[in-house]
Amino acid sequence: MPHTTPLGTAVFPHLNSPDTKFDDNGIYATSLSLSPEDAEPLIAALEKMYDTEYKKFCQDKKKAALKQSDKPWSEEVDKDSGEPTGNYIFKFKMKAKTKTGVEMRPVLFDSKCQPLAENIGGGSKMKVAFEPSCWFVPALGVGISLRLKGVQVVELKEWGGRSAESLGFGEEEGFESASATLENAANLKNAHELIREAPEAETDNYDF
Repeated sequence: MPHTTPLGTAVFPHLNSPDTKFDDNGIYATSLSLSPEDAEPLIAALEKMYDTEYKKFCQDKKKAALKQSDKPWSEEVDKDSGEPTGNYIFKFKMKAKTKTGVEMRPVLFDSKCQPLAENIGGGSKMKVAFEPSCWFVPALGVGISLRLKGVQVVELKEWGGRSAESLGFGEEEGFESASATLENAANLKNAHELIREAPEAETDNYDF
C-alpha cells in the first residue's frame, strides 16, 4: 500500500509528461521540499526500513558490510546562495514503461480528490503517494528508492502557457467547457487500469 507524505512544495516536477533526457522511455519524477518538522519523522521511518534491509543484504551476501548508495533525500540548498534552506528534499520517480513494456503514469488529484489534468509546476503545494523499495547493485551498493505513485495538489502553480488570471480574465457567469472534465475522467480511468496491470514490488510493512 502506498505511503503519503505531508504537504510540501514541488521542485522540478515532471508529472504530466515523462522526462526523456536520460531515458528514452521516460521518467516521471518530482522532488518535494518538506519542513524539518514534517521531514524528520519520515526520514526516521525510511532509515529504519533501510537499516533492516541493509542487514538482510549483508547476510545474503555473507558480508560484514556493504557499500551504501546515496539516499533520495537530503538537506535543501538554495540554488542562488548555496546555503541550506533548513528544509529537506525528497526525490520520487516512476518509469514510464516497465521492462515488460507496460506503460505507467502517476495518478494526479486536486484538493477534492478529483482527477487533475492541469500542468503541475514548481512551487505547487502537494502531497506525494509513494512506495519505498530497497535494492542492491554491486557497483552502487545497497540503496533505497521512493517509487512515485501519485500526487494530490492542494495549491497549483502551472507551467507552460499562460493562465487566464495572467491575462486579466476572471470567472464570469456563462459557458463552461466540458472538455477538461471529460479528459480528467478518461485519464483517471486509464491510470487506474495501468496501476492494476503493473507488477507490485514486494515490500515489508513499516510504520510511516
